[in-house]
Amino acid sequence: MSILATSSTSTLAQPYLREWISGSGVSESITELNLNSIADGKEIAELLNWSAYLGTAGWYVKSIDLCTGNWRNSGQFKPNEAIQFPNSSKAQKYITFRKGDGTEVILLLPDMDTWNAIAEGYGVPIAPSDIDKSRLDQGFWKWVADNRQLPIEVTEGAKKAACLMSNGYISICLTGVWN
Repeated sequence: MSILATSSTSTLAQPYLREWISGSGVSESITELNLNSIADGKEIAELLNWSAYLGTAGWYVKSIDLCTGNWRNSGQFKPNEAIQFPNSSKAQKYITFRKGDGTEVILLLPDMDTWNAIAEGYGVPIAPSDIDKSRLDQGFWKWVADNRQLPIEVTEGAKKAACLMSNGYISICLTGVWN
């Protein structure tokens, strides 16, 4: 499993790592598991399901699928420079992808140390049967769904959800500020 997936230019990763770790209080492990750099306009257009992309490079986060525990093709992209769309009075700093799929949630990928800290913090043990090595999330999101007594923090923005998770909270991100 790739720890930090970078696209065309690996030098892009450092500013994003600083933004997440130093600037937003996200743990290094959560950052490395979830943050991706992307610079190529064709790759960004494909990620966003657009015909073309002429903006700047940026970072993105994909969501984990609750049922499979593997990556979904949905998430959040932040270009280095906000995009001014013709039909909007305010430049857009974050872009939810894939457009047209309705409201989505972003479930982040935790590491085992984070999962253990969450389990200990809420007093809900992780049984050996909860761990499923065939899933990228190793069964974390299934464990959350199976333990309905666990509180879930809901936020807008993948980085906020990552900060909460880094500090021992189960967090999901709703996409779009209108939610």
